[in-house]
Amino acid sequence: MGASLVLVDDGRSHRTIQGKAALAALPPVALALNGVGGASSTTLASMLAKDGVIVTYGGMSKQPTSISAGMLIFRNITARGFWLSRWSADQQTAAAAAAAADNTLRTPHLPREMMDELYSLVKRGKLKMPAREVSLDEALHAISSPTAVGTRKLLIRF
Repeated sequence: MGASLVLVDDGRSHRTIQGKAALAALPPVALALNGVGGASSTTLASMLAKDGVIVTYGGMSKQPTSISAGMLIFRNITARGFWLSRWSADQQTAAAAAAAADNTLRTPHLPREMMDELYSLVKRGKLKMPAREVSLDEALHAISSPTAVGTRKLLIRF
């Protein structure tokens, strides 16, 4: 997928002495992928090197993405948004335009290829989604719990 290292923000580890030492030992971080928003986005942006980019693709915390003016001005951090549905539609439009311009040109169906690759990674156990399994009886409590925001996805067992 192109990443040399993937870190998961649990909201606490980066504040410990060991966490700070581990982060300091990393090479400069050029890209942060933000699926949560809120305080997590601030933490991610703070770990970026000068000229780093934070891409927001989700908002699980239901809180605004927050990046300080200092990070934007003095470290030249760039914030971008990514919406898979729009990207997919744009790819299909580009493929159709390319095919209309030259019938011999075969543009790969990028969204399908991307999903096939992601499926393959999940199937091989290389890409895992943090999840918590709950029974149907426990589901309503798990969903409405004040601690549910920012936690693992729920898999409801029927």
